[in-house]
Amino acid sequence: MVEQLEEMGVTLLANETITLQKQKDTLVITGIDDPHYYFTPQVISTLNEPNEGFKIILVHTPEIYDMAADKGYRLYLCGHTHGGQICLPGGVPIITHLNFGKEYYRGLWRYNEMLGYTNSGCGSVGIPVRFNSPGEIAIIRLKKTGYHRSRTVKKLPR
Repeated sequence: MVEQLEEMGVTLLANETITLQKQKDTLVITGIDDPHYYFTPQVISTLNEPNEGFKIILVHTPEIYDMAADKGYRLYLCGHTHGGQICLPGGVPIITHLNFGKEYYRGLWRYNEMLGYTNSGCGSVGIPVRFNSPGEIAIIRLKKTGYHRSRTVKKLPR
């Protein structure tokens, strides 16, 4: 779908970073391809780029959360897990398809100074079924607050 999205004017970030500037504020957005299946040295190179500003990273999977936090990213947005897709009662996943960061398989989380969100999405992979793992479409609003210290993150209700 890359070609069709680009024809519609969508900028895809595959191991790339863009910087948006508005007055004195800088927003850095980095997009990383799927490091679960396609981890390459380019992922490290992209994360090592020196960027100043509020840094957001968009990654297919939560598996490089620690590397992103170490490089100063403040917001980590990802998916990949389908919220477990097939879960035991109470939403306990049978499989997350994660090698690292299994505790970040769904929802809002924090790692050090970085806030993250793993979207459950609304589809499936492999077996075309979801069980005890409701789909979702998340709307995330960025709001400049001027308050940059750590805050306790509360789990959102399901």
